[in-house]
Amino acid sequence: MPSVTLLGFFAVVAVRLLQLRQISRSHPQLPAQHFVPPIMLNILVARLGLLSKNLSLGEFWKYVARLGGFLGRKNDGLPGCQTLWRGFSRLMDMCWAADFTTQSFEKCW
Repeated sequence: MPSVTLLGFFAVVAVRLLQLRQISRSHPQLPAQHFVPPIMLNILVARLGLLSKNLSLGEFWKYVARLGGFLGRKNDGLPGCQTLWRGFSRLMDMCWAADFTTQSFEKCW
């Protein structure tokens, strides 16, 4: 039974990823802040050492794909679903770890 619950959770995440990917491909200039939680943007910027926190949606997905192994060379094309899933999964792990450590430290004080 737990596998059915997990499958339902992943289905919701997958649909959201596909929606965001479609929006980022049709309107890459939109600010990512309108679609992505601030903690995700902050962690992505810190992890990749980016200079600006004001990412467009197209830039956000390019950097998420980099976390998933996308190299972004001249003739590579757009990142695929598997690369975006891997990158988003790594980003979610980092967000959960940051949230956990923040809550742990808050409970100590």
